[in-house]
Amino acid sequence: MIPAASLQRFEQELARSTERVTQLADRFVDQVVGTLFTEIRDGGRYSPGTPSRTGRTKRAWAREDQPDKSILSNPLPHVVILEGGSSDQAPQGFVRIAAAAAPLIATDIARRLVAERA
Repeated sequence: MIPAASLQRFEQELARSTERVTQLADRFVDQVVGTLFTEIRDGGRYSPGTPSRTGRTKRAWAREDQPDKSILSNPLPHVVILEGGSSDQAPQGFVRIAAAAAPLIATDIARRLVAERA
């Protein structure tokens, strides 16, 4: 039979480990969503970003975090036209380009987080 004190220590360590994993997972998701948001709005390593003659369309992007999801949105109706390729400043599908890079973004962030913990 396992001594009660050993079982209690195991339960405490399991609770601490669970909390660390949860925090790391939350950080991972926050960084992936944040990177996608930045890539769609401003561009960067993975995407050209939102075309911007006046900056209005870029400024209209919003990120809403909910308990089980994050929503990236732009209320301006012409963003759909820009996504379709109407601007010389960015290729057709600048949002889709960023979204298609999500697995690479997630991999890069996961590697960085693991390296930080090493």
